Amino acid sequence: MKKLLFLFLFVSAATFCSCTADDDADMSNTVTMKINGVSRTFEPLGVETALQQNGQYKLTIWMYANDGLSEESAKLVTNFGDTGNDGFHEFYITLNPSGFQSDATEGTFTSHISTNSDTEFEATFSGTMQGNNNTVTLTGGRIHYLYDDPLGI
Repeated sequence: MKKLLFLFLFVSAATFCSCTADDDADMSNTVTMKINGVSRTFEPLGVETALQQNGQYKLTIWMYANDGLSEESAKLVTNFGDTGNDGFHEFYITLNPSGFQSDATEGTFTSHISTNSDTEFEATFSGTMQGNNNTVTLTGGRIHYLYDDPLGI
């Protein structure tokens, strides 16, 4: 009977641990997008808030990618707490070695913010950005960022 109980507890623990790992993988800090059809993964590096004159907090998320081929950076700006369609106020991207730099306001860009709290930010985005006499197409953009510490707002 003890062996049967031990086996049951072992199987239950293994099942619980595997489910937990699946959940953690789903909630990881990632920024993914296709840039001109090429899949890229960025790492969110930090978040900052700034109180604006209208009483709202501006939320800025910094992102960076280095896959050994090139280095890219991006910056997303929105208001803390805003959700819904077209919630990005700014989305900057810098692509190297081409030197492409652009703000999403200089093209056609859409976004949908599903979570914007003091502990987490999640959104999807896509669009065409123009800069330096070039056009860059972003498709399938997704950011999911769990902050290291609550924002304290």
